[in-house]
Amino acid sequence: MDPITHGLTGAALTLFYKNKTGQGEQGQKLDTDVKTVPRFVLITTVIAATIPDIDFIFRLGGDFAYFKYHRGPTHSIPGIFLLAILLTLVLARVYPARKKSTLFSWALLGLVSHISLDLLNTYSTYVLWPFTPYPVSTDILMIIDPVLWGIFFTGLILGRFGKLREARREIGLAVFLVLTLYLGTRVYIHQDLKQAVALSFKSQSPARIAIIPGMFGVNSWNYIVDSPNEYILGTVSFPGKAIKINQRLLKETVGPTEKAALATDIGQTLNYFAPYLYLKTAKQGDNYLVHMSDLRYNY
Repeated sequence: MDPITHGLTGAALTLFYKNKTGQGEQGQKLDTDVKTVPRFVLITTVIAATIPDIDFIFRLGGDFAYFKYHRGPTHSIPGIFLLAILLTLVLARVYPARKKSTLFSWALLGLVSHISLDLLNTYSTYVLWPFTPYPVSTDILMIIDPVLWGIFFTGLILGRFGKLREARREIGLAVFLVLTLYLGTRVYIHQDLKQAVALSFKSQSPARIAIIPGMFGVNSWNYIVDSPNEYILGTVSFPGKAIKINQRLLKETVGPTEKAALATDIGQTLNYFAPYLYLKTAKQGDNYLVHMSDLRYNY
């Protein structure tokens, strides 16, 4: 997801903070107003919810380096635990009155929110690195979803700045209930459209079908049909389930030239990343050019 969504998610997690009275590790009083959330909680969750994208530094190595490592180690299960530990050690020096276990818990919660949202995108996430080179994606959300902004922003306004601050935790529960309903609706639409496309192209004997969210709203989606001899790309609408074919791409034979291209670093990375990798080879003088594309983005 985009940085705004991740930041708002981290901030929304603070709605669940339960105020406590007592002393910190160094004897400081921890009394807090029931209407407020300590600054350390907000800072911890927002940083944690956005820090996995620190892998943007790979852009310094060029576009391919960024493509290869983005949503890689920092978005994996081992990676978020390591980031949570490192973030805890840093913040413990800034907030010595706070227990490290508390800082770690909020940091891990923010980090889990980050990869959970990214897994809902079409852009693949290497959540199981280093155990498998294959990333995961579920094709439920676009990278930018204004509906999520609205859900989290409304909850934050009501729970942190409005007159209902004393009911902050109840507002937090309401926010994530609405979020669950919204995501559940998108999952239902996704599966419903997948069945409609499968029925429409039943005669093609498709091996796989992908339903990919459109740019805006929940009514327009893209699809990919992987049939034995070709890929069929198009759009499908909800609720009318109107199916339109935009492209038909014949599959080319994967010969020695294509295998050599797939054996390169770029080829291997694309082959792992793209579940619908399309190859097209063209002769240029005495050489061959193998064009590789991820059909999920061929719209």
